[in-house]
Amino acid sequence: MKQSVRYIYKANLKFLEDNDYRAKLTPTSSPKEGCLIAVADSQLLRWIQDLTSMPSYEDTIKQVVKYKEKREHLKSLPGDYSDEIRELNYAIQTSLIIRAIVAAEIPYNKNNTPMIRQYRHVCDKGFVLNGVRYVRLVGTPSGIKSGTILFIDESLSSEIQKRIDNDRRLTDELNPAKFEAYRALCCSTSTAVSMPRFAVVPDYETKFITDVIKLDDSAGGEPVMTECEEEITNKPFDGMGLISPAPGFFPNASASGGYISLVPLRLYTLPSYGALTGLPLSYSCPHIPTV
Repeated sequence: MKQSVRYIYKANLKFLEDNDYRAKLTPTSSPKEGCLIAVADSQLLRWIQDLTSMPSYEDTIKQVVKYKEKREHLKSLPGDYSDEIRELNYAIQTSLIIRAIVAAEIPYNKNNTPMIRQYRHVCDKGFVLNGVRYVRLVGTPSGIKSGTILFIDESLSSEIQKRIDNDRRLTDELNPAKFEAYRALCCSTSTAVSMPRFAVVPDYETKFITDVIKLDDSAGGEPVMTECEEEITNKPFDGMGLISPAPGFFPNASASGGYISLVPLRLYTLPSYGALTGLPLSYSCPHIPTV
Protein backbone atom coordinates (compact mmCIF):
# COMPACT_ATOMS: atom_id res chain seq x y z
CA MET A 1 0.00 0.00 0.00
CA LYS A 2 1.39 3.39 -0.99
CA GLN A 3 2.08 5.65 1.98
CA SER A 4 0.88 9.24 1.93
CA VAL A 5 3.68 11.78 2.30
CA ARG A 6 3.37 15.28 3.72
CA TYR A 7 5.85 17.80 5.04
CA ILE A 8 6.72 19.62 8.26
CA TYR A 9 9.10 22.47 8.94
CA LYS A 10 12.47 21.74 10.55
CA ALA A 11 13.81 24.84 12.26
CA ASN A 12 17.44 25.38 13.25
CA LEU A 13 17.84 26.21 16.96
CA LYS A 14 20.50 28.83 16.21
CA PHE A 15 18.06 30.52 13.83
CA LEU A 16 15.36 30.46 16.53
CA GLU A 17 17.75 31.89 19.13
CA ASP A 18 18.84 34.69 16.79
CA ASN A 19 15.17 35.65 16.40
CA ASP A 20 14.45 35.56 20.15
CA TYR A 21 12.55 32.25 19.63
CA ARG A 22 9.88 33.98 17.54
CA ALA A 23 10.65 33.22 13.92
CA LYS A 24 9.08 32.66 10.53
CA LEU A 25 9.79 29.97 7.94
CA THR A 26 8.56 29.55 4.37
CA PRO A 27 9.19 26.81 1.79
CA THR A 28 11.83 29.08 0.24
CA SER A 29 13.70 29.90 3.47
CA SER A 30 17.46 29.55 3.62
CA PRO A 31 18.73 26.07 4.61
CA LYS A 32 20.57 27.75 7.49
CA GLU A 33 17.21 28.82 8.90
CA GLY A 34 15.26 25.64 8.28
CA CYS A 35 13.77 23.39 5.66
CA LEU A 36 10.91 21.05 4.89
CA ILE A 37 11.19 17.35 5.74
CA ALA A 38 8.88 14.55 4.61
CA VAL A 39 6.70 12.62 7.06
CA ALA A 40 4.54 9.62 6.22
CA ASP A 41 1.14 8.80 7.69
CA SER A 42 1.22 7.82 11.37
CA GLN A 43 -1.02 7.55 14.40
CA LEU A 44 0.16 11.00 15.47
CA LEU A 45 -1.06 12.56 12.22
CA ARG A 46 -4.38 10.75 12.51
CA TRP A 47 -4.80 12.12 16.04
CA ILE A 48 -4.05 15.64 14.79
CA GLN A 49 -6.57 15.22 11.98
CA ASP A 50 -9.13 14.05 14.55
CA LEU A 51 -8.51 17.07 16.80
CA THR A 52 -8.25 19.79 14.15
CA SER A 53 -9.67 20.79 10.82
CA MET A 54 -6.64 19.39 8.99
CA PRO A 55 -7.93 17.79 5.77
CA SER A 56 -7.14 14.21 4.88
CA TYR A 57 -4.26 13.45 2.54
CA GLU A 58 -6.70 12.46 -0.22
CA ASP A 59 -8.65 15.73 0.09
CA THR A 60 -5.42 17.71 0.09
CA ILE A 61 -4.24 16.04 -3.12
CA LYS A 62 -7.60 16.80 -4.77
CA GLN A 63 -7.18 20.48 -3.80
CA VAL A 64 -3.62 20.57 -5.17
CA VAL A 65 -4.88 19.16 -8.48
CA LYS A 66 -7.51 21.92 -8.63
CA TYR A 67 -4.85 24.57 -7.96
CA LYS A 68 -2.70 23.19 -10.78
CA GLU A 69 -5.61 23.06 -13.21
CA LYS A 70 -6.51 26.67 -12.39
CA ARG A 71 -2.89 27.74 -12.81
CA GLU A 72 -2.65 26.12 -16.24
CA HIS A 73 -5.94 27.75 -17.21
CA LEU A 74 -4.65 31.21 -16.24
CA LYS A 75 -1.46 30.64 -18.21
CA SER A 76 -3.51 30.00 -21.33
CA LEU A 77 -5.49 33.24 -21.02
CA PRO A 78 -4.41 36.55 -22.57
CA GLY A 79 -3.40 39.22 -20.10
CA ASP A 80 -1.19 39.41 -17.03
CA TYR A 81 -2.13 36.96 -14.29
CA SER A 82 1.33 36.74 -12.69
CA ASP A 83 0.04 37.70 -9.22
CA GLU A 84 -2.70 35.08 -9.30
CA ILE A 85 -0.29 32.43 -10.60
CA ARG A 86 2.21 33.34 -7.86
CA GLU A 87 -0.51 32.87 -5.21
CA LEU A 88 -1.47 29.50 -6.70
CA ASN A 89 2.17 28.37 -6.72
CA TYR A 90 2.44 29.29 -3.04
CA ALA A 91 -0.80 27.43 -2.26
CA ILE A 92 0.51 24.34 -4.04
CA GLN A 93 3.78 24.54 -2.09
CA THR A 94 2.11 24.89 1.30
CA SER A 95 -0.92 22.60 0.93
CA LEU A 96 0.97 19.49 2.03
CA ILE A 97 2.65 21.20 4.98
CA ILE A 98 1.43 20.10 8.42
CA ARG A 99 1.60 23.07 10.76
CA ALA A 100 0.63 21.25 13.97
CA ILE A 101 4.11 19.74 14.42
CA VAL A 102 7.60 21.12 13.86
CA ALA A 103 11.03 19.54 14.13
CA ALA A 104 13.80 21.46 15.88
CA GLU A 105 17.37 20.73 14.83
CA ILE A 106 20.08 21.02 17.47
CA PRO A 107 23.20 22.40 15.73
CA TYR A 108 26.77 22.29 17.01
CA ASN A 109 28.87 25.12 18.39
CA LYS A 110 32.25 26.02 16.92
CA ASN A 111 33.93 23.68 19.44
CA ASN A 112 31.85 20.79 18.04
CA THR A 113 29.53 20.52 21.05
CA PRO A 114 25.71 20.55 20.74
CA MET A 115 23.82 23.72 21.68
CA ILE A 116 22.46 22.26 24.92
CA ARG A 117 21.54 25.61 26.47
CA GLN A 118 19.32 26.53 23.53
CA TYR A 119 17.78 23.04 23.54
CA ARG A 120 16.90 23.32 27.23
CA HIS A 121 15.39 26.74 26.61
CA VAL A 122 12.95 25.48 23.95
CA CYS A 123 12.12 22.39 26.04
CA ASP A 124 11.27 24.54 29.06
CA LYS A 125 9.63 27.51 27.35
CA GLY A 126 8.84 26.42 23.80
CA PHE A 127 9.11 28.75 20.82
CA VAL A 128 6.91 30.55 18.30
CA LEU A 129 7.12 29.75 14.60
CA ASN A 130 4.87 31.37 12.01
CA GLY A 131 2.64 32.69 14.79
CA VAL A 132 2.10 29.31 16.49
CA ARG A 133 3.59 28.40 19.89
CA TYR A 134 5.18 24.96 20.01
CA VAL A 135 6.19 22.81 22.99
CA ARG A 136 8.27 19.63 23.17
CA LEU A 137 6.51 16.43 22.15
CA VAL A 138 8.94 13.56 21.69
CA GLY A 139 12.32 12.52 20.37
CA THR A 140 12.13 9.62 17.92
CA PRO A 141 15.07 7.15 17.83
CA SER A 142 16.12 8.23 14.33
CA GLY A 143 15.51 11.90 15.13
CA ILE A 144 17.65 11.85 18.28
CA LYS A 145 20.54 10.32 16.33
CA SER A 146 20.44 13.28 13.95
CA GLY A 147 19.88 15.86 16.70
CA THR A 148 16.23 16.52 15.86
CA ILE A 149 13.31 16.72 18.33
CA LEU A 150 9.59 16.99 17.52
CA PHE A 151 7.53 19.88 18.89
CA ILE A 152 3.75 20.25 18.74
CA ASP A 153 1.22 23.07 18.70
CA GLU A 154 0.74 24.01 22.37
CA SER A 155 -3.06 23.92 22.01
CA LEU A 156 -2.88 20.20 21.07
CA SER A 157 -0.15 19.14 23.49
CA SER A 158 -2.30 18.17 26.47
CA GLU A 159 -4.66 15.88 24.53
CA ILE A 160 -1.88 14.31 22.46
CA GLN A 161 0.17 13.60 25.61
CA LYS A 162 -2.92 12.02 27.18
CA ARG A 163 -3.40 9.73 24.20
CA ILE A 164 0.26 8.75 24.19
CA ASP A 165 0.10 7.88 27.90
CA ASN A 166 -2.94 5.70 27.15
CA ASP A 167 -4.08 5.55 30.80
CA ARG A 168 -0.75 4.18 32.00
CA ARG A 169 0.11 4.37 35.70
CA LEU A 170 2.00 7.66 35.89
CA THR A 171 3.64 6.61 39.17
CA ASP A 172 5.53 3.69 37.61
CA GLU A 173 9.27 4.24 37.29
CA LEU A 174 10.48 3.63 33.74
CA ASN A 175 13.79 3.58 31.92
CA PRO A 176 13.91 7.05 30.26
CA ALA A 177 15.37 5.85 26.95
CA LYS A 178 12.93 2.95 26.62
CA PHE A 179 10.03 5.18 27.66
CA GLU A 180 10.88 7.80 25.05
CA ALA A 181 11.10 5.09 22.41
CA TYR A 182 7.67 3.83 23.48
CA ARG A 183 6.20 7.34 23.26
CA ALA A 184 7.73 7.77 19.81
CA LEU A 185 5.80 4.76 18.45
CA CYS A 186 2.91 7.09 17.58
CA CYS A 187 5.23 8.75 15.04
CA SER A 188 6.08 5.49 13.26
CA THR A 189 4.81 5.10 9.71
CA SER A 190 1.60 3.08 9.85
CA THR A 191 -1.57 2.37 7.92
CA ALA A 192 -4.99 2.62 9.53
CA VAL A 193 -7.11 -0.50 9.17
CA SER A 194 -10.87 -1.00 9.12
CA MET A 195 -12.88 -1.49 12.27
CA PRO A 196 -13.03 -3.64 14.30
CA ARG A 197 -9.31 -3.15 14.78
CA PHE A 198 -8.83 -5.69 17.54
CA ALA A 199 -10.74 -7.72 20.10
CA VAL A 200 -9.69 -8.37 23.70
CA VAL A 201 -10.43 -11.94 24.81
CA PRO A 202 -10.03 -12.85 28.52
CA ASP A 203 -7.42 -15.47 29.28
CA TYR A 204 -8.51 -18.80 30.70
CA GLU A 205 -7.00 -21.59 32.73
CA THR A 206 -7.13 -25.32 32.00
CA LYS A 207 -6.44 -28.20 34.41
CA PHE A 208 -5.80 -31.79 33.38
CA ILE A 209 -4.17 -35.02 34.62
CA THR A 210 -1.18 -36.28 32.71
CA ASP A 211 1.92 -38.44 33.08
CA VAL A 212 4.98 -36.50 34.17
CA ILE A 213 8.64 -37.29 34.72
CA LYS A 214 10.29 -35.62 37.71
CA LEU A 215 13.99 -35.12 38.21
CA ASP A 216 15.15 -34.47 41.80
CA ASP A 217 18.74 -33.43 42.51
CA SER A 218 18.13 -31.90 45.95
CA ALA A 219 20.17 -34.65 47.69
CA GLY A 220 23.23 -34.01 45.55
CA GLY A 221 24.91 -36.39 43.16
CA GLU A 222 23.03 -37.84 40.22
CA PRO A 223 19.35 -36.69 39.87
CA VAL A 224 16.65 -39.19 40.77
CA MET A 225 13.97 -39.75 38.11
CA THR A 226 10.41 -40.73 39.01
CA GLU A 227 7.30 -41.17 36.88
CA CYS A 228 3.84 -40.27 38.16
CA GLU A 229 0.45 -38.79 37.32
CA GLU A 230 -0.10 -35.16 38.29
CA GLU A 231 -2.62 -32.37 37.80
CA ILE A 232 -1.25 -29.67 35.52
CA THR A 233 -2.51 -26.09 35.39
CA ASN A 234 -1.96 -24.38 32.06
CA LYS A 235 -2.65 -20.91 30.61
CA PRO A 236 -2.28 -21.57 26.90
CA PHE A 237 -2.71 -17.95 25.83
CA ASP A 238 -0.89 -16.16 28.62
CA GLY A 239 -0.14 -12.69 27.29
CA MET A 240 -2.12 -13.32 24.10
CA GLY A 241 -5.70 -13.47 22.94
CA LEU A 242 -7.70 -15.78 20.71
CA ILE A 243 -8.56 -14.69 17.18
CA SER A 244 -10.67 -16.37 14.54
CA PRO A 245 -10.03 -16.06 10.79
CA ALA A 246 -13.10 -13.85 10.34
CA PRO A 247 -11.95 -10.90 12.52
CA GLY A 248 -8.50 -11.27 11.02
CA PHE A 249 -9.92 -10.64 7.55
CA PHE A 250 -10.60 -6.88 7.76
CA PRO A 251 -7.24 -5.51 8.95
CA ASN A 252 -5.37 -7.93 6.74
CA ALA A 253 -7.34 -7.07 3.61
CA SER A 254 -7.45 -3.30 4.20
CA ALA A 255 -3.71 -3.11 4.84
CA SER A 256 -2.83 -5.15 1.77
CA GLY A 257 -5.34 -3.81 -0.75
CA GLY A 258 -7.67 -6.80 -0.66
CA TYR A 259 -5.13 -9.61 -0.50
CA ILE A 260 -5.72 -12.01 2.38
CA SER A 261 -2.65 -13.58 3.91
CA LEU A 262 -2.91 -17.28 4.68
CA VAL A 263 -1.63 -16.71 8.21
CA PRO A 264 -3.25 -14.01 10.37
CA LEU A 265 -0.07 -13.97 12.49
CA ARG A 266 1.45 -11.62 9.90
CA LEU A 267 -0.53 -8.82 11.52
CA TYR A 268 -1.26 -10.15 14.99
CA THR A 269 0.87 -11.99 17.53
CA LEU A 270 -2.19 -14.07 18.33
CA PRO A 271 -3.03 -17.75 17.83
CA SER A 272 -5.74 -18.39 15.28
CA TYR A 273 -8.79 -20.27 16.45
CA GLY A 274 -9.02 -21.70 12.96
CA ALA A 275 -5.51 -23.05 13.18
CA LEU A 276 -6.24 -24.61 16.58
CA THR A 277 -9.48 -26.28 15.52
CA GLY A 278 -8.51 -27.24 11.98
CA LEU A 279 -10.96 -24.82 10.37
CA PRO A 280 -9.94 -23.42 6.97
CA LEU A 281 -8.14 -20.08 7.11
CA SER A 282 -9.67 -18.66 3.92
CA TYR A 283 -13.38 -18.38 3.28
CA SER A 284 -15.95 -15.69 2.57
CA CYS A 285 -15.95 -13.23 5.44
CA PRO A 286 -19.36 -12.58 7.02
CA HIS A 287 -20.40 -9.26 8.50
CA ILE A 288 -18.36 -8.60 11.61
CA PRO A 289 -20.06 -6.60 14.39
CA THR A 290 -18.18 -3.84 16.11
CA VAL A 291 -16.44 -5.04 19.24
